[in-house]
Amino acid sequence: MGYLIPKYISKLSKYGDLPAALHGLAVVVACLDVRETKLVWIGIIFAMSISKIAKVGHHPVAFLSLAAASYFLFCLQPLYDGEGLVVLLGIIIAIYIQRPEASRERKGDIEGDDECIVRSIEELRQIMPAGLGGNCLEDAKKVIGYLDDQMINFIHHSPLIYLATVDNTTKYPFISPKGDKPGFVTVRQNHETKKHTLIIPDRPGNRLLFGLQNILGQRESGTDHETAKVSILFEVPGTGSTLRCGGSAWLSTDPALIRKHVARGCPPKVVILVDVDHAFFHCSKAYMRSKVWDPKSWPSKPLNVTFGRYFAKKGSLLASKIDSDVDKHYQQIQKAIDGEACEEEK
Repeated sequence: MGYLIPKYISKLSKYGDLPAALHGLAVVVACLDVRETKLVWIGIIFAMSISKIAKVGHHPVAFLSLAAASYFLFCLQPLYDGEGLVVLLGIIIAIYIQRPEASRERKGDIEGDDECIVRSIEELRQIMPAGLGGNCLEDAKKVIGYLDDQMINFIHHSPLIYLATVDNTTKYPFISPKGDKPGFVTVRQNHETKKHTLIIPDRPGNRLLFGLQNILGQRESGTDHETAKVSILFEVPGTGSTLRCGGSAWLSTDPALIRKHVARGCPPKVVILVDVDHAFFHCSKAYMRSKVWDPKSWPSKPLNVTFGRYFAKKGSLLASKIDSDVDKHYQQIQKAIDGEACEEEK
């Protein structure tokens, strides 16, 4: 009893049903004789108090309290008739049952065991019902399976995109920014299928090639008919709405496509082609709230991000040298952007 009743109350109270918990307690206690009732109430008080202390991380205090409770119980109730021992056992079990829950709470429920975790689409839709626009990608009214004239015009004015790919081994999504002059991403239409293909030149970067490798990794793991799936978000400065596209991707070194996407005297080594399966405009609310296009909301000076610390000890000569080389590379890129040099790959 010393364990079951406090555990029962704890569970019901967690769901906010404290009256039901107390009512259930009253029913149980009413079934006991006066002598057992006294012991059960003692077990409840000590078990709940000690478990609360343990929950906030004060385990030494909890066990000191347990020792005090044990002494009190043994003085109150002779050990030889067993009832004091039963209550004490209930207290010990309650503490150890509560401790894993306390650990999960302190870890932020990262294991997903908390009752507040949303575990299904149905549960999510109870919290956030669907609107008139639809419920998912398949039935959302604003999502279309091609690019209309407004979308193509938006792409022609976009100097910055975010390409999302998925690592085939870890299943982690990766997002890579890609930018150039407005219209650096071009659109091609297949006159037979009427489907649109996006052509994205891959400009010189850090050569980690996470996104490109992810595209190839998905293709290699599938059949001859399967291709990598990617998503793209297009931005236009000063415009809160964004264009989101998704489709099948592959890489190409087609000489005609390479020549068409030369910039600053630097031809791309590969281009990314994406057959658009779906496209839609995303509303402006996130950009309105963040004020990202409002210069008055910008920091007074740019944040300084350094890379040397990730390759050598922070503050070391080698780290400083790496940071200096990165700055020089940026200066060379800026000269190429200004038309004063050819863009070089580092």
